[in-house]
Amino acid sequence: MQFEEFAHQTVLITGAASGIGAAQCQAFLDQGASVIAIDQQPMPKAHAQLLTFEGSVTDMAFIQASVTEGVAHFGGLDMVCNTAGQLDGYANAVATSVTDWERSLDVNLTGQFRVIKATLDHFLAQHHGVYVNMSSVAGTVAGGGGMAYTAAKHAVIGMTKQLDLDYASQGIRANCLRPVPSTHR
Repeated sequence: MQFEEFAHQTVLITGAASGIGAAQCQAFLDQGASVIAIDQQPMPKAHAQLLTFEGSVTDMAFIQASVTEGVAHFGGLDMVCNTAGQLDGYANAVATSVTDWERSLDVNLTGQFRVIKATLDHFLAQHHGVYVNMSSVAGTVAGGGGMAYTAAKHAVIGMTKQLDLDYASQGIRANCLRPVPSTHR
């Protein structure tokens, strides 16, 4: 199925080397979009409309540099898929150290915020843009992750709602996806 509205659009995807992020990359490329792909893991540069950056969403300087270079390369930005995430091994409060807690929130929540901060000015200048922030079943119920992951994914939903409220009148939409593994259906 071809969705013509994605042809000639530029999409930034974090967590692009595997899982949902890799599937998003392929789907957008198949629809004719240009993709700025970010991940800690190496990604094959297998498509002319794919620009890859290897680094972490926990590094604001890296995110800003990747966005700046990607936007300059493709001439704009239309959508952000904030997909990067890290599970926490379903660790409960006793098993979750403060370091583990901070790392989970840094990747799963603050990483998305960093990408929003690095891209929002582009969207505001052109009066349009779309955010697709990845939550999880853990964002609405317990049991989809451990203590830190569940807290982060709940917060992603709230952050997305506020982002949409704050900027919808300026042509920017914020959406949140909540994938449910087959074991939770």
